[in-house]
Amino acid sequence: MDAYHIAAETQVAPTICPHCEGAAIVGYGRREPWIRDLPMHGKRVGLCVQTRRFRCKTCEKTFYQDLPSVDARRFMTERLVAWIGPAAIRRPFAHVAQEVGVSERTVRDIFHDHVTALEAHRQVETPQ
Repeated sequence: MDAYHIAAETQVAPTICPHCEGAAIVGYGRREPWIRDLPMHGKRVGLCVQTRRFRCKTCEKTFYQDLPSVDARRFMTERLVAWIGPAAIRRPFAHVAQEVGVSERTVRDIFHDHVTALEAHRQVETPQ
């Protein structure tokens, strides 16, 4: 086996609708997305998080529970995103992508975001 698969579920259910802030919400199903996490012991890690879907009786919109510490754009933990940026500076994108189990394009996008954040804080002092 070249990966760890960890089953998890959220403990705290939402009490208000994020759309209209109404309190009349009811359960409306479940889903189990795979969230990637930092590699452990040289193996990939995948979290199968059981999340609940809710429906607001007031505005009739549906929504899922928030997953704390998960980058919603990439379905991976924020700590994995924070790890990939510096790792991609030192190693080829293809090696980092293979180690964590994502596409090379995803590593390239995270690297670009990391470099952009570094450049935003960079201060160049000119000699006087």
